[in-house]
Amino acid sequence: MILLPHGEKVKSRQMKAWVEDRLMEMGCVRDTCLVAVGGGEILDLVGFVAATYCRGVPYVTFPTTLLAMTDAAIGGKTGIDIPGTKNLVGAFYPPRQVTIDTTVLQSLPEEELVSGLAETIKHALIASAPLFVFLEENLDAILGRENGTLLELVKKSVVIKKAIVEGDPYEKDQRRWLNLGHTIGHAIESLTTLRHGEAVALGLYWEGRLAVEMGLCSREVFERIASLLRRVPFALDLEISIDDLLERIQLDKKRMGEVTYFVGLKKIGEVEVIPLPEEVLRRCFAPSSQMIT
Repeated sequence: MILLPHGEKVKSRQMKAWVEDRLMEMGCVRDTCLVAVGGGEILDLVGFVAATYCRGVPYVTFPTTLLAMTDAAIGGKTGIDIPGTKNLVGAFYPPRQVTIDTTVLQSLPEEELVSGLAETIKHALIASAPLFVFLEENLDAILGRENGTLLELVKKSVVIKKAIVEGDPYEKDQRRWLNLGHTIGHAIESLTTLRHGEAVALGLYWEGRLAVEMGLCSREVFERIASLLRRVPFALDLEISIDDLLERIQLDKKRMGEVTYFVGLKKIGEVEVIPLPEEVLRRCFAPSSQMIT
């Protein structure tokens, strides 16, 4: 058994090398199967180790957070961070098996449960208006950890992500939809101490405002989304330099050539991947103060 620290700090070159050294000391070879138990950061790291150790060994996952169950465990994206940006180094390498037991969420810290809700809201926004209604109608039961409701939420969310990644395993087309909230969210995450889900929630909020500014989405739809986000104890108020934000967005791994892309929300359940001009960001987020507040 190899015990790892929790949090985004585990996704580093140094930690990957340390784990690989431990595997070698333990005599692990090509038919070794790694078992990853933990949150999304652990699954990302162990998956990337599995993808490269002995040029690829099998691994299975047992996600223990809501975010890991509905996002990190599904689809085979693995990777580590490098200074200034997230997930720039990694591989598409799916696990042989994913085992989900929602009863472990009963002991999950409140802030981790809240963080995981951002990804389920994202799944609803990109592909399922009925899931969005489910979230609106059952949010109190979800926050109250009613296990039957949590199980239904995880099932619905997993079905959506599984269908998308099976149809586009290497993110050439529809899988890019899953980046909703992440272009801005990842930049915010790299500039703050927020958890991944907390940063994604901010990304969903601000990219929704951006979609309204660009004429993609109606203000009524955005207000409905913002209303749900406000019912979850996300910290939606943030002060950050727009120039710092743009600098981090330039490092985003989804950037192609000189073009930054983001997932534009059209309505609940429908999105479109489009270029994001810098001037629109500045106009939306910093019309006078040059600050996001």
